[in-house]
Amino acid sequence: MGVPREKLGQILSHANTGRLDRAVAACQQLIRQNPGDAGVHHVMADLFMRSLDPGKALFFIARAAELAPNDPVIASAHARILGTNQKHDEVIAVARRLATLAPGTGEGELLEALALTHQQRHAAAVEACQRGLVHAPGNPQLLVTLATALLQCGESGDAVRIFDDLVTRYPDDTLIRGNHALTLNYVRGVGRDRVLEAHKAYQAMLDRTLGPSPLGPPATPADPEKRLRIGVLSPDLREHPVGRFIDPVFEHMDKSRFELAVYFTSAIEAKGTTAFKRRADLWRPCGVGSYLSIAQTIRNDRVDILIELSGHTGGEKLGVLHLRPAPIQVTYLGYPNTTGVRAINHRIVDSFTDPAGEADAWCTERLVRLDPCFLCYTPPVDAPPVEPRPAGAGITFGSFNAIQKVGDDLLALWARLLATCPDSHLLVKAFNLKEATLRERVLARCTAAGIDVSRLEILPPTDTPEDHLEAYGRVDIALDTHPYCGTTTTCEALWMGVPVVTLVGESHASRVGLSLLHAVGLGELAARSDEDYVTIAAGLAKDRARLTQLRASLRGTMAASVLCDAPGFVRRFEGALRTMWRTACG
Repeated sequence: MGVPREKLGQILSHANTGRLDRAVAACQQLIRQNPGDAGVHHVMADLFMRSLDPGKALFFIARAAELAPNDPVIASAHARILGTNQKHDEVIAVARRLATLAPGTGEGELLEALALTHQQRHAAAVEACQRGLVHAPGNPQLLVTLATALLQCGESGDAVRIFDDLVTRYPDDTLIRGNHALTLNYVRGVGRDRVLEAHKAYQAMLDRTLGPSPLGPPATPADPEKRLRIGVLSPDLREHPVGRFIDPVFEHMDKSRFELAVYFTSAIEAKGTTAFKRRADLWRPCGVGSYLSIAQTIRNDRVDILIELSGHTGGEKLGVLHLRPAPIQVTYLGYPNTTGVRAINHRIVDSFTDPAGEADAWCTERLVRLDPCFLCYTPPVDAPPVEPRPAGAGITFGSFNAIQKVGDDLLALWARLLATCPDSHLLVKAFNLKEATLRERVLARCTAAGIDVSRLEILPPTDTPEDHLEAYGRVDIALDTHPYCGTTTTCEALWMGVPVVTLVGESHASRVGLSLLHAVGLGELAARSDEDYVTIAAGLAKDRARLTQLRASLRGTMAASVLCDAPGFVRRFEGALRTMWRTACG
């Protein structure tokens, strides 16, 4: 006879009311009394997930799966906890078994697709979602995962169409609303009014679902010169573009005037996280916390200025800021647009990405321009030397940007450029192109856009960061993406002596390349139209002497530029924060 349901319910009641230790103790006693009961092992796994111990959770859910191998609820939990432990091959195996245990639900196909997404196998994730939708048509989780996978394949138009439908059917779903807003950044030709409307709709959803903050108003700033406690809310303090670009703040911030309190919203500490943890004055793991629990923690810690680094990207916690735990709230770095969240006071940008008098009307936050550039790049210490290009070689254009930024309109523009430069070819490299099925999808899109595939080479990811940078040795001119520019890739290309041609649009996402190029003295490589983009890139391709000179000098120029001046950048960053605080003090 199994453990009575009411006893398990009592344990979960303890957990739901904040008495997690009591719940664990009660569950341990039940396991000792009922070692063969799958349900109590399942509950214990849930408790350890709540306490941010996915390793122990996996032990107990695996035991539950042994005891009840045909229970679809336990199989689903097993797959999800395996995923949290980054065991994605095992997730796929369990998910495929779940698809046979619970046919018609789409749950197995969904969990398989999520695992494939984590493995950067996005084309396979598309296929898994499509299989699931045969059994569960209209399933919102499958559709969200499908749209996300299509975006990662570069098929942003199809992704937006799915999200357009989902937001009308599920207007109060946080994941759907956030992904809809995010995906619009990748699609060319979307009006700024439509983009702003989508972000404001996210705020309207927060108003409906969360309502007013139960925390009450934050303390009113009073001492303009006090040592400020700066809260940092992010899941990306690791080996990640956000981690790399925020690193100078952790390294150079004046601890006599500021302290850093981190609210880390990832469930797992990944490579690089330890370095951030070591430099933080306060570190709070918040990977599975609710909006309210995280906001309450921030309020209790008396954070003065809270900076969120995610926007509507993965792992976002914008609902925390809606609850206004801090007197001043800021968005920076991780998202290339307004958040739409009314409780966020400021957004840090610069005058190139968001020109004064033009960009302000399209943001719900007050724009703080950190000129001359809102970014600071830390060059890799183990970067290989810049090697000269072989004499007599044809011109190679290259794009090492994420494939989701390479839409069909951009491919058509690259086809025009290749037609203008008959001795050239195109090298495309991205971290998710190790998947053969995705390479086939990209090749098909290139052909449809008019690119002669005999002049195209697609490279899968390299084994090491050093090999990745060495691959720039094969590129003469890097082609930036549009309407969502590269950031890390642009900096890497410049550091390896490769000039970058960018196409400037109206949005922040399409103007980051302009800011980076101006920071290193190459503003003339920023095009203002499609024709200009082709003309600039083709003209540079003909100027072999300039390409040679840039290859030899760019690294030194960049190292001496504002883009790599970490101490100077952090002083400006600190100054912006202090000005926000003084202004609030009145």
